[in-house]
Amino acid sequence: MKVLEILIKKISRQKNEEKEVNVEEIASVEPIIDNNISEEESIINLPSKKNNFFQKIKLQRNKVIAGSGIAMILASGGLFLNSMNQNSSCMVWKENHYEEIECEKTSPQMNAVPYNEIVLQLKKITKPDTLNFGNALDKVWYTKKNSEVEFYTNYGLHPENGKTLKPVTKYIFN
Repeated sequence: MKVLEILIKKISRQKNEEKEVNVEEIASVEPIIDNNISEEESIINLPSKKNNFFQKIKLQRNKVIAGSGIAMILASGGLFLNSMNQNSSCMVWKENHYEEIECEKTSPQMNAVPYNEIVLQLKKITKPDTLNFGNALDKVWYTKKNSEVEFYTNYGLHPENGKTLKPVTKYIFN
């Protein structure tokens, strides 16, 4: 009975903050007795739910810190490798498509842009009469230049004036 009284006192102190004591829970707890320590010490040193809660929080925090560290290392490595792999290639617009050229061979009049694989695929459609809404939807972009509609094979910026290309609509074909 002495063990039970000590346990009740300890749980009452812990539950005092929670404002509720469950007597059935206290009565169902069996004391852990170790022959090397007194009964009172064995009950007092039982792990509490609060300690387990804080241990879980610390473990989660450590996982987040480790994951963030790994992500930063991978991102830094990727940026470093990307900067190492960047060659001095640029692109210039030639009539209806981009051509790759060395940046050192460009002049300000050429309006060279840094090499970009997606932008390199941009081409002006020179025969717009072959387009219709069925074959152009989600595949063709346009811009109006001097009240004339120009069509392109990819999204992006207009190579000469820098305006954003728009996806085709039924209205454009009418």
